[in-house]
Amino acid sequence: AGVAALDALIGIASSDEEKKAIKFANNLSNGLKANDVDFEFLAAVSRALGRMAMGAANVDYVEFEVTRALEWLRTERSDRRLAATLTLKELARNAPTAFYAKTNQVSGHGGSNEFLDHIWPVLHDPQPIVRVCAADALAECLKILVERKQRSNTALLCQMHSSMMEGFQKRHSKARGGGVIGVGAQPSPVGIAEIEAGQHSSLLVVGDMLDHCGSFMLPRFDEVSCAVLELKSHPKALIRLEVVRIIPRLACRSPKSFGRRYLKESLAFLIDSASNTPPPRVGVDLRPASFYAIGQLAIAMSDSNGDGVMRSTIQIVRGTEKEKGPTQPCKIIYDTKGEGDIYSRLDEIFTLVRSGLQKARQGSSSCELNCGADLVEALGAHAETYIPDLLDNMFQSGLSEDLISCLRSISSRLPDVKAMIEYRLLQELSICLAGTSFAQSEPRPLHPNGVLKGHMLTSSIRSMYIRNTADDREEKSSTTSINMSTNQADVMKLVLSLRTLGSFENSSRDGMGGYSLFATLLPFVRDVVAQYLAHPSSDVRREAALTCCLLLLPYGHEIGQSCRDGISRAKVSSFSSCSGKLLSEVLSKLLRVAVSDPSALVRHCVVRALDDRYDHYLCQAHNLPPLFLLLQDEALTVRASALHLLGRLARLNPAPILPALRRTLIELVLELR
Repeated sequence: AGVAALDALIGIASSDEEKKAIKFANNLSNGLKANDVDFEFLAAVSRALGRMAMGAANVDYVEFEVTRALEWLRTERSDRRLAATLTLKELARNAPTAFYAKTNQVSGHGGSNEFLDHIWPVLHDPQPIVRVCAADALAECLKILVERKQRSNTALLCQMHSSMMEGFQKRHSKARGGGVIGVGAQPSPVGIAEIEAGQHSSLLVVGDMLDHCGSFMLPRFDEVSCAVLELKSHPKALIRLEVVRIIPRLACRSPKSFGRRYLKESLAFLIDSASNTPPPRVGVDLRPASFYAIGQLAIAMSDSNGDGVMRSTIQIVRGTEKEKGPTQPCKIIYDTKGEGDIYSRLDEIFTLVRSGLQKARQGSSSCELNCGADLVEALGAHAETYIPDLLDNMFQSGLSEDLISCLRSISSRLPDVKAMIEYRLLQELSICLAGTSFAQSEPRPLHPNGVLKGHMLTSSIRSMYIRNTADDREEKSSTTSINMSTNQADVMKLVLSLRTLGSFENSSRDGMGGYSLFATLLPFVRDVVAQYLAHPSSDVRREAALTCCLLLLPYGHEIGQSCRDGISRAKVSSFSSCSGKLLSEVLSKLLRVAVSDPSALVRHCVVRALDDRYDHYLCQAHNLPPLFLLLQDEALTVRASALHLLGRLARLNPAPILPALRRTLIELVLELR
């Protein structure tokens, strides 16, 4: 809690910034020197130190922390090494210039880097968490070296590559103390641990160099790929996990070479890792990382023209020029139009993803969801046959941020399935918000024959429509369940559902649904969403208000502008006749919330959300009194937004608005005097 408070106060202005910086730096430095502290504490302290390092006046403090961290890298204590790597990572990320000037040394032999000279023993530390943090610090250092191309870094990178390959080339031939074991002898436990630490550190360095060293790794791609894939059957689960993470990064660095030589065995290894449940005593589960790696591998192997993934299988076909003479060589054609390794296993991969979604508990299926979305992103139209079953299992995992993100990715890649996704998502949102599905209601269009004043409603829209008569509202109220729970999990789910429902206004912007879609949602907004304006949680009330404002009127159909310009008056009058009552009812509730909600943030959000789409309605006389009350709000931001809103409305209906604005101006001037 103390570290979090210091972190929050770093950006707050002070009358004596120098004294504040010294006091904060001393407290945070003492936190790094504390004994018997856990990783979370050290990570929080290092993040706060990184934020302090962003100030231009703290250069001396940054140099001191870098110097001390470099000294701690030379120690044998794992806790000191952990604190040093965390600190160096944050300082390199937030103060790269000071970090580079302190660690880089230029000489006649091309120079050296003090950080790189001392990081290798830390990368072989017995503790895996120390090795991972050292690799993260190395990645930040490599990013700085590559971005500053003042001189060639080839010598440093070659040294790193040589040290990395030494870790791969070690075999179980070391005994305790480093002696060589005779033929048939077994290495000691200490020797095995040292070798495994070296292999793990080499895998971590491979990932950093693939991400930040650019073309340096291309001439060494085959050597590194073979060394990495040799460890795919390693008995240590931690090392196999790192191999899983590196495979898509290898494919991304050189897709064609990887596809020709290593794709088949890599894909088989990932599928096998995603299929097998770890033994009870093994603490590392490879399945989440394997699912994520399969999706990223498919994206890495995507064809540049967007037509699925590259087909890696090469078929040799003999030509027809053999009859030209015995001296004429036979023409060999390399046909790459075969199915390829990924296409040949699509059924197995999608079956595995669906099985993973079925087995995963709600909220714990992030990797499987992302894998399915990545596969669709990479395959494009080739994945359409798998979409219906995949969507069934994705929705069974429950509503979550990952599900919404994956559904957006799929709908943007395959526009033809967007309507299906929206329909399923509306059902899911209705169950979450109202306790009932759209499909449970008997379809009844707004007007006979499914016509909304000249706009034909599609069959899917009609099936989602909630009945709008008074009798139907009474019947529906008995089945609708408004969740007023203040449980944190329920609040988060309600906020996500309301926010996702509000995103359906994009359909009107894209021309998909237009008036039909938002008119279909109007009864649901009135009967369900507007009820959450009275929820005990301010977060839910804010999202409910924003969702109402987004769905009451679609973008691109500003009623006020149409009336002012005399354009499409028939369309405006027909819109008002069929949905004006619904809109006015919800708008009245929004104005009451803007005036009386106990949260100033909610009031401000409502006023800001009532943009120029609502000017035609807000300028009416019966809607002006609540807006005038906003000028007396206790929050300055609300009063300022209300003045801006009334000033915009004064152009449409100046007679009742301008006198009130004049009185407000006189009161402000008198208050200033």
